[in-house]
Amino acid sequence: MGISKTKMIILPFCLGVALISGCKKLAQNDALPVVSIKSVVLTSKDTAIITGTVVNQGAEAIQYEGICYGIDSMPDMLENQHFINSGQTNFTFSVKLKTDSTYFIRVFATNSYGYALSRPASIHVPHQKPPVVPCSLTDMQIIDNGTRYTVDAGYIDPYNTVNYGSWQAEADYGSVQMFFDFWGRPANGAYVTQVDGGQFSTDHSGIEVYVQKTDFNVYSMQSGDSVYVTENPDSSLSLSFCGMHYSIGPSTVSVIGKFTAN
Repeated sequence: MGISKTKMIILPFCLGVALISGCKKLAQNDALPVVSIKSVVLTSKDTAIITGTVVNQGAEAIQYEGICYGIDSMPDMLENQHFINSGQTNFTFSVKLKTDSTYFIRVFATNSYGYALSRPASIHVPHQKPPVVPCSLTDMQIIDNGTRYTVDAGYIDPYNTVNYGSWQAEADYGSVQMFFDFWGRPANGAYVTQVDGGQFSTDHSGIEVYVQKTDFNVYSMQSGDSVYVTENPDSSLSLSFCGMHYSIGPSTVSVIGKFTAN
């Protein structure tokens, strides 16, 4: 996230009693809007919903509302700025935040006289606990289309850009390579398979994973299956799946397993 590339709020502000050429003269202190944060709710491991409210629009109608946030206790208006023209008393934003972090959030509103920022509210995004894998699995073992394989090796590659995403895990078994593409290093949690690589590369969803199996052919796992990621004390990752599915001709087959990648 960051400052909008399409439009930034840059107004000739008139604050206090100082006057800038072209600004309206402030007749009273309430010419500027008054805004506050109504709620900050963490709705998933990395997504927060922020609701602001216009307490008083000031001397003129509201032009824009918005939020800004950062790790400093008093974020600047341009830091991670998002804004809309909602025309509503209450306005809501959904933002992605990093785990293991504390953020300070402010809302703002502007009218023709200038802008006003709320007092900051803080939110802590905790590190996720390891997921509960709903099946019993043996590490470094994959059952693919009914055949049991030992995983020869598991790898992690934070610099992969060959397929989709920017971070990849790989399991090698038999003559097969299975790739798991994420948008960043995955943390503890459940990720959902996305079969459409083009759609995956457009969405940039933090909870999706694109999984592809290659031998003599290439197979993409169907959408909607789960991959469970567990972070280990030695910084390796364990990936578990109780039933991913792919198609061979008219048939749908499953792949079940677990491997640890270093």
